[in-house]
Amino acid sequence: MSALKGLDCLAIALLLTTVVLSASGQDAVTPVTPAAPVAPSGGWTYLGNPTHTGLAPGAWSLPLVNVWKCASNQPAYTISTPAVDDQQAYFSVLAPPPSTDTTGAAGGAGAPGGGMGGGMGGLTRPAMPPTPVSGTATTAPALASNSIIYAVNRQTGAQVWKLDVGSEVTGGLVVANGLVFFGDAAGDLWALDTTNGNKTWHVSAKGPIRSAPLVVGNMLYFGSDDEHVYAYDMNAKTYPWTMDAGGPVESTPALYRDSLYVTAQGNQEGYLYRLRVDTGQMVWQAPLGDNEVYTSPVIERSQVILAAGNSVMAYDVEQGSKSWDFQAGELITANPVTANRKIYVASHDGVVYALDDRTGELVWRYPSKDVGPEIASAPIVTGDAVLVRRGPRNVVALAQTDGHLAWEYALPAPIQPQSFAGGFRGRFGYRFSGVSPTDQQGAAAVAGGGGAPGGPAGTIPGPGAGGGQQGGGT
Repeated sequence: MSALKGLDCLAIALLLTTVVLSASGQDAVTPVTPAAPVAPSGGWTYLGNPTHTGLAPGAWSLPLVNVWKCASNQPAYTISTPAVDDQQAYFSVLAPPPSTDTTGAAGGAGAPGGGMGGGMGGLTRPAMPPTPVSGTATTAPALASNSIIYAVNRQTGAQVWKLDVGSEVTGGLVVANGLVFFGDAAGDLWALDTTNGNKTWHVSAKGPIRSAPLVVGNMLYFGSDDEHVYAYDMNAKTYPWTMDAGGPVESTPALYRDSLYVTAQGNQEGYLYRLRVDTGQMVWQAPLGDNEVYTSPVIERSQVILAAGNSVMAYDVEQGSKSWDFQAGELITANPVTANRKIYVASHDGVVYALDDRTGELVWRYPSKDVGPEIASAPIVTGDAVLVRRGPRNVVALAQTDGHLAWEYALPAPIQPQSFAGGFRGRFGYRFSGVSPTDQQGAAAVAGGGGAPGGPAGTIPGPGAGGGQQGGGT
């Protein structure tokens, strides 16, 4: 969603796609004996479902075992959470602009559930309201970064197709109705054919689209830096409504009953909105103060859960009144997730917090004392575990009950990257599988640690059947 947003771990529903950077000039895959993952039903929605709970549709026992990894020959890093359908996994990598410097001043823009840029520079906020146009692409700025989208076989990791987008992918990938949807820095929202990667159609806004679209039936909901929320009817090819939010809309709308919940970040103050899904009419707005908002709303029973700045807040879904407010140690850039009457959220202080969803009181934290390496990716809940990428290298599983460390996997040590504008870095990720209580093979997708252009593809080091370390509590 923003240049500070980390690679979102919610790739966990059924597949961990892996991006490794190869120096060979060949896109490579290192398959291990494939599992038979539980198939997602109907496609892939940002944060798991329209209410953004982050709950994986399946449960896997620990330790998880690496199944395959694939490699891109692009000197780039992962910018978005992988998306998955019955046959394939989809992910984007971001290549550096053709002319680069070593200052790191310009920030590569991230996305909801997306990658991490180096700084906050280079973002523009168009002042004029948009005139939505269907079928006419806008032009990316000169020397802009460029993304490539890959589709790989979800069981073997073998490449099926890849597409040079021609602009920077700034929104998370979503799969529905045989199409892959994503937004870019040029203000276009694209729909690709899942079978071959062909661009089927697109619509345009007047600012970058960092909002992963929400697909509900024939309707598409998304926001843009042009300060508007859009509702697009894919059958009629019309906009039933647009809504002026008064600031850039970088969050993905959440749907609950007859309403959409979405945030906008103004110059002085941000807002959480409840909109009627049929008309876009505002039902209520809740001020967020000057807190920076990098997350999307989450619906938990009768509450809207939102992280802003270093706060996690709960609002009544009907009236918009604030129920409680919890303060983390540092900035929160990854979405909270929820399961079993708890809210799980991670902060840049390196701590995973479990909160009571009714009161916001702390139930447990990991580590129990002190802080740790920065966490910029959302937790994922599967079975009785909470999984999260902690720092650049470690994937950890914490017990839902008390937060003790149940499993840990150390990714390869990152190689020092080349200097690209915005501090581009290579990113590793892996697909793991685990056995569910019904002996079905599932797969867990977790974002990996930092790597670099030219990093080789190969096997994943690590002891034990799970390729990782069994951990104890802290």
